[in-house]
Amino acid sequence: MFNLTNLPQDSEVTLTGGDFGKRLEVLKKLQLLGISLGNYLAIGTNQNLADEVATCILRNQMFTPPQEQIQKLLYMNEALWHDPEITADAICKIGPPPNWPLSDEGNLRCLTLLYETGDVEKTFFRNWEACVRCFGSDRVLKNPLFKNVKQRKGAKDRQQGFRWQVCELGRIYSGLTVAEVRKHLDTKKVMGIGQEGPLVAFQHPKWVWSMNQGSIPFLDMPDLEVDAHTVPCLSVLRDVEKVWLNYHPIADKPQYFGIGSGSLPESALTL
Repeated sequence: MFNLTNLPQDSEVTLTGGDFGKRLEVLKKLQLLGISLGNYLAIGTNQNLADEVATCILRNQMFTPPQEQIQKLLYMNEALWHDPEITADAICKIGPPPNWPLSDEGNLRCLTLLYETGDVEKTFFRNWEACVRCFGSDRVLKNPLFKNVKQRKGAKDRQQGFRWQVCELGRIYSGLTVAEVRKHLDTKKVMGIGQEGPLVAFQHPKWVWSMNQGSIPFLDMPDLEVDAHTVPCLSVLRDVEKVWLNYHPIADKPQYFGIGSGSLPESALTL
């Protein structure tokens, strides 16, 4: 149902095929906004400009609306987890999705419906199972040495049950090490991305495929550790088009990675 490999591929949804009239209307709107033919053609010759345009377009479509997230989570439970605690009534009890701040040049934010089992490792790998089902087993990779995770010392505990969480997906902490960011999270008493990381990817698969090694960075999960010196991370291998679950040292400053954090809106209650 939510496997991205099943997205339509016919000419009606491509830029080069289908009804030219619809594209002509788009060009007319750009012209009314003061975009000249030279500006438009520059997209095809200037890679930086093309990247910026693509990023703006992807940013507007990469996050899944809250109501669809509810349906996705219920579907995944029915298809995979079979957890009796995951029901539509239980989700209703946490109230409507709260408002959340929009993304800007310094932040990449989304609102995500999450579920916590009460067991860090179980929640993490169950969420990864959802990713595998979502993206397709042929489009995901996991480091074969990746066998266990635990919550780092000092991380904020998650209550069992559902919650709406505002997630910052690494833009604000780009260029820092996980060790440096953890100190900031603890000082500010902010939750970092942890076992919920793979479920954020499941809920927002277009965000995952939009990772561009720049303004939409790969994601480190600072509230978890594989061992005392390494942290889980999520990225996309562009050459083979696969989602890659890996880990690296907390003291490293890996290129293209940002460090995920989150907050719990006051209006979002947990069960």
